[in-house]
Amino acid sequence: MNKNQFSTRLLLPFTHGVDTEALDVAIQLAKACHTTLVAVAVLRGKAKRNRLEPRLEDIMQAQDFLEAARWKAARYRVDIERFEIVTTDVTTDMVGSLDVLTKQRSCNGVALFVRGGKGVLLSNDEILACLEQVDCTRYLVHLPAQTSPLFDALCRRLIRCSSWLSTRLFSADSGLAVPPSLELSEIVRQVVNGEEEGSEEDIIEDQRICNNG
Repeated sequence: MNKNQFSTRLLLPFTHGVDTEALDVAIQLAKACHTTLVAVAVLRGKAKRNRLEPRLEDIMQAQDFLEAARWKAARYRVDIERFEIVTTDVTTDMVGSLDVLTKQRSCNGVALFVRGGKGVLLSNDEILACLEQVDCTRYLVHLPAQTSPLFDALCRRLIRCSSWLSTRLFSADSGLAVPPSLELSEIVRQVVNGEEEGSEEDIIEDQRICNNG
């Protein structure tokens, strides 16, 4: 596929809890799809003096997420766009803002992550709302539980949805094209097993992100 044939973007939303494993998978998925990653940190604010003011803790987490996304995208030579949205403390308003950004930036897909039945980067309610309301192809990625053997956990969690995910990844109308030999489960397997290209500098940066998050 000619990567310049059309412009595609993959949305990666965030509200809390920087997770380097989810970031790695999102970056590798964007790279495989020859698409631009759109990392967006959503901060919830309370109305004060006629404007929305998020908590300092949320601002710091958003900055960590956006910087980590920038770092990893540069490391793997993936194009990235970064945004910060301040919205009210209501899930429907948050998802509505994401849907508007999706249309403004012409995003073809959104990457959502869960681990052990719990949302990663977003809460369960936020993920459910995105699945129901964000108007683009939704990729729900099941990350292996961190307390289980990584590859075995990966197989158990992905076997039920790998066929559905592959269909969505390879669908002609999604706007994202993945090489036929590459499946989402393989991307996740390489990330959690540490098989993707990396360096000691990457490990140090991941540890810093985890400590700050």
